[in-house]
Amino acid sequence: MSNGAPPWPQSSMGPMLRRRHEAVNPAFGNDAAPREGSLLERTIKQLDVYARVDEDLQVRTEAGAAVTIGFWVLMVVLCVGEVQAYRKVQAPTERVVVDSSMGQKLRINIDMTFHSIPCLDVHVDAMDVAGDNQIDIDHGMWKQRLDPDGSAIGEAFMEVPGEVDDDPAQSLPEDYCGSCFGAKKGCCNMCRDVVDAYTAKGWSVQDIRRTAEQCIRDNHIETPIVNGEGCNLSGFMSVNKVSGNFHVATGEGVMREGRHVHLYTLEQAVGFNTSHSINLLSFWEPYPGMKPNPLDRTSRIIDEDVGTGAFQYYIKLVPTMHSLSPQSEASGSPLPKGKGEEAERQQQSSLTSQFTYTYKFRSLKGLTEYHTDHEEGEEQAKEAEKGLTQDGGVNSIVNSALLPGVFFVYDVSPFMVEVVPAEQPPFSHLLIRLCAVAGGAFAISGIVDSAVFHLSNRLRRHGVLGK
Repeated sequence: MSNGAPPWPQSSMGPMLRRRHEAVNPAFGNDAAPREGSLLERTIKQLDVYARVDEDLQVRTEAGAAVTIGFWVLMVVLCVGEVQAYRKVQAPTERVVVDSSMGQKLRINIDMTFHSIPCLDVHVDAMDVAGDNQIDIDHGMWKQRLDPDGSAIGEAFMEVPGEVDDDPAQSLPEDYCGSCFGAKKGCCNMCRDVVDAYTAKGWSVQDIRRTAEQCIRDNHIETPIVNGEGCNLSGFMSVNKVSGNFHVATGEGVMREGRHVHLYTLEQAVGFNTSHSINLLSFWEPYPGMKPNPLDRTSRIIDEDVGTGAFQYYIKLVPTMHSLSPQSEASGSPLPKGKGEEAERQQQSSLTSQFTYTYKFRSLKGLTEYHTDHEEGEEQAKEAEKGLTQDGGVNSIVNSALLPGVFFVYDVSPFMVEVVPAEQPPFSHLLIRLCAVAGGAFAISGIVDSAVFHLSNRLRRHGVLGK
């Protein structure tokens, strides 16, 4: 045996044999094995989280098919629901805050029809808990005479005493001296002069308004007043933003010793028919898409058997701030002015109100009979027929019982409702929700399918299910 020779016999074909090359899977850690692709490609493949299983190793079952179909149907239903919800108009959101606005005025918009009261006898008075009184409000109020059938007589007019008195076109002859009809000495050239003179005397002005030439001229009475004539009153008034009331009542409203009283006779009270229709009653400014208020298109007609009386509406006001949408701002709606952040908020909002109401009617019939039968001294009865008692108060026969008219008593809430219109969500939100529905349905279906598969296999192993 020579040195270096192998211990086994050499084949005659030894030099002709070669070792076959075998490919080694790099996953087994053989660094010497060749690898396909660059380092970047191999790195990207490592990021693939979706494992692939050879089709020969996949198991398909009827239960899995049922689960798949069920969840596909569920996914389609949920996606359709999401699309419909996206297309649906969203409801605005509301929140209640403390009303911190101070010093603002409350605008009252009104459109009423008095079916049996002439325009000369329709006077709006307002008062509030702060002690502010407005008698015979004329500014911003238009009156339209109506015949008994409800048709218009002439044109609507606005009684503005200051403008009428100062209008040069209404100038009278230099030697003109209108009669005051015994109320005072001197001249009464305008209807307001006659009314003031009668009021100072404590006399009723209801008849003098119909007959005095000054009132016929100033109040645009081109045609005589007929029995059963009505009046349409429309316009607005500005009052303090506190609780108060406004009303249309019989007689002339005056201030006596710091009190608001009405001068009238018993005959005038009985003949003051308070039948009316409220076409519109709102507070502050209307806003786009505003719904009718509770008192809009409301009618109250007096029954002849019941007789006239007082209608009293008790209104609970809740200030409401509506944030304007871009479409509303583009429409040119008037916006309030303010200062600082409050101004910016108001310029993007519209202040209005919501309200609820209750009402009651008190008839004058029966009350007047009781007070008429009550013993009265002759002198006091005579004064009562003129509309005053001996102590200068209002007619005690009627006023102590009831003042015929239509009264609106309102109370302003210290809280405010802010209404923010809903904005249409962007299309990306819909895509996100659809992806969430699809992904959730896919994940849950996989969990259910896996649970059904393993449960069925276990039952088969225990012989519960057939193989």
